[in-house]
Amino acid sequence: MAPRSVPAAITMRKIRLTQADALLVGVGAPRQERWIQAHAAATGTTVVVGVGGLFDYYAGNIARAPLWMRRSGLEWLFRLLQEPRRLARRYLVGNWVFMMRVIGDRLRGNIRGKS
Repeated sequence: MAPRSVPAAITMRKIRLTQADALLVGVGAPRQERWIQAHAAATGTTVVVGVGGLFDYYAGNIARAPLWMRRSGLEWLFRLLQEPRRLARRYLVGNWVFMMRVIGDRLRGNIRGKS
């Protein structure tokens, strides 16, 4: 898909000039997924991955959960407590909807388990 705007075309050219094999896109969901869908082919990279807030974590802009929470798989809870207005719908509704869809597909035989 060709870039739709001059700024996008300039961005694609700059990315292609790097001759990178992989491109990490960290602008948050769902914007990064839409950007990747629209522009991945034009980047010339082999792999394009949406990484969400990864750069903010590494830059120290977002606090990480305590180690015990990370090791227990509870970093999502720490993030929810830090940003409840932004993340409540995603974590408390969206994840359950996704799980119910996966279970429904599994029960209908659309998803197979390990053989």
